Amino acid sequence: MSEEEFKYFEFRGTGGEFFRIWIVNIMLTIVTFGIYSAWAKVRTNRYLYANTYLNHSSFEYHAEPIKILIGRLIVVALYGLFLISSQFSGNFYIATPIFIVFILAIPLLFRQAIAFRLKNTSYRNIPFRYHASIFSFYKFFIIHFFLNMLTFGFAFPYTYARYKALIIDNASYGNGNFSFSGKASYLYSMFLKFFAVMMILGMASSVIFGTMSEHEDQAINTILMIFIVVGYIAFIIVMLLMQGIVDAIISNWIRNHTMLKSANLKGEMSPIRLGVIVFTNMLLVVLTLGIYYPWAKVRYLKYVMEHTAINCQDYDQFISTGYEKSSAFAEETVDFLDIDLGL
Repeated sequence: MSEEEFKYFEFRGTGGEFFRIWIVNIMLTIVTFGIYSAWAKVRTNRYLYANTYLNHSSFEYHAEPIKILIGRLIVVALYGLFLISSQFSGNFYIATPIFIVFILAIPLLFRQAIAFRLKNTSYRNIPFRYHASIFSFYKFFIIHFFLNMLTFGFAFPYTYARYKALIIDNASYGNGNFSFSGKASYLYSMFLKFFAVMMILGMASSVIFGTMSEHEDQAINTILMIFIVVGYIAFIIVMLLMQGIVDAIISNWIRNHTMLKSANLKGEMSPIRLGVIVFTNMLLVVLTLGIYYPWAKVRYLKYVMEHTAINCQDYDQFISTGYEKSSAFAEETVDFLDIDLGL
């Protein structure tokens, strides 16, 4: 397959434009005691989607702020009722059923949140759709919960690969279906290498600190404290770098094993480069007390989009199957709990 057949995604937004949206969103959210946060989310997503291009056409985000607000109010009300009944009044007759219902609803929430995001995304006026059944999510969660419990987590790479298949194989763009062919064997090799590196670093640190701690000399103790501080800083740096590296490796793996009808996706992100971007973004966000966040977001998206491609030869082959209405409750629940859906 020739390189010319692939068209790369683009992100045309700028840090300055996004900063103006971001700062206004924060101010209005504070002034309205959080009410405006629903409109802030829609405004942010519409800007990010509208500046994401493929073959000279941009994506669109269609969620309605009022639905998001209603979903958030329901989530906050239920969480508030749970806190009051469990922490303050000690009434576990109310808190326990809420907790049990939430646990039982997790597969449903995941499924509905994924469907909400896809149904509210379109490209060239054709919406994405999600077709997985609620039963398939309950089946997945039950099987993989016990599988990981019995294997003490060793089955996680397999679970992750099957979760990606559950999402991608049931997604569609118009009348075109996505398919995923990634295997867990690749993830196992990657995680084993990562685990080996962490073990070597951990053992080396233990030997160094163990040897130095045997000495009672004040100078040695001072050096030991310096080593601890430097080691802690180095650990944070390594973790941030590894976050970007692992993100790039997994993202490339997903893209390189995903198809839309007969069109192949391709990921070409450099793990080292993305690791540096993640680390320097976090450093600048911390040093600027959060002000750099819009530029960090744009910088990250530009790199990811410009290293993602698809070799679709005929964009007109996709026909819209219509828009569907959906509730934002599940989406806001997973957002509230800061759960990564893996989209």
